[in-house]
Amino acid sequence: MIPRKEDEAFWPSYVDLMTGLFIITLVLFVFTYHALSAQRDRLKVSADNYKRLQEIDAAIKELADAEHFEYQPEFKRYVFKRQVQFSRGDANIAPEYYDFLRNTGRAITNLVTSLKEDPSKRGIRYLILIEGMSSRDNYPDNFGLSYRRALALYTFWQQNHISFDPTVCEVMISGSGTQGIGRYTDAQEFRNQRFLIQIIPKVAY
Repeated sequence: MIPRKEDEAFWPSYVDLMTGLFIITLVLFVFTYHALSAQRDRLKVSADNYKRLQEIDAAIKELADAEHFEYQPEFKRYVFKRQVQFSRGDANIAPEYYDFLRNTGRAITNLVTSLKEDPSKRGIRYLILIEGMSSRDNYPDNFGLSYRRALALYTFWQQNHISFDPTVCEVMISGSGTQGIGRYTDAQEFRNQRFLIQIIPKVAY
């Protein structure tokens, strides 16, 4: 039986079509493989960083065992065990707190040093947040006042030669005024005239 011209034209076209589909499938496979490999690597890095953050969090919580701090797990932050109290409208630290604040500053610097020297935590940076607060007492500049209180603590530490290694630490001074979470309320509103300290690890992805 002699093939018709239509049959002779069909087979080369069919072969070209299958070859084209094979090439497309191969390209898609290679692209998908590389995309999944990259995603797998990203997930592995994320998992490793999460593990490191857990280790750092455990190390930071050691501050809660010191005599100067207590950890509030519901807010993931530290407060001074001893209340550093301010008078209404005042941002000056009373002399009665000087020794206590020197010791708290040294406790933080010792923690930062130990974290820096730990080989498993190399490449990690820390944000030390000093947050000043104020009470709802109709003072006209509570937000500015709360910032000045945080600045007063930072200045006090600087004057007492307590500083944080800039290669691993960034210090941020802030004031939350009459806002923020975990505040005292009602009859204890006056206790919001205080400091909060947060140590936050930062991992580069």
